Amino acid sequence: MDKKTRKMFVFPIKQSEMDKDIEKIFDSWCDLRKSLGKRKPEITKKRKRILKEVLKDFTVEDCLLVVRYIKESSCDYAKFMRESKSGKYTLLVTIFRTTIFEDKLERAKDWEFELNKVKAQEMHVPFKVIYGGKT
Repeated sequence: MDKKTRKMFVFPIKQSEMDKDIEKIFDSWCDLRKSLGKRKPEITKKRKRILKEVLKDFTVEDCLLVVRYIKESSCDYAKFMRESKSGKYTLLVTIFRTTIFEDKLERAKDWEFELNKVKAQEMHVPFKVIYGGKT
């Protein structure tokens, strides 16, 4: 067999759970940026490092909730972050800065609580009370 006909086999590298979590958060963040008319960025070592730092103290669900809050909330804080002219408040490093992430998370949890409360009120199902007597 000569060198020209030899084929190389490339085996896929298994992703760790941490890498899958980072990718999930990164994709959610990319959706936020795309909804604001920004281009889809590439994932870099620096961005992975930022997300790994956040995942040391917070869960994936916390990170996804904060991104969803910034994307969907109608409160002034989220609007301010979305509508900044330079887009610097929606940068990955800004959203996931560990010193202020906890504040964003608390706001996001409050927003989610209010959102769920409204949904629960909308799901009210009328019913008829039947007493033990003759009807």
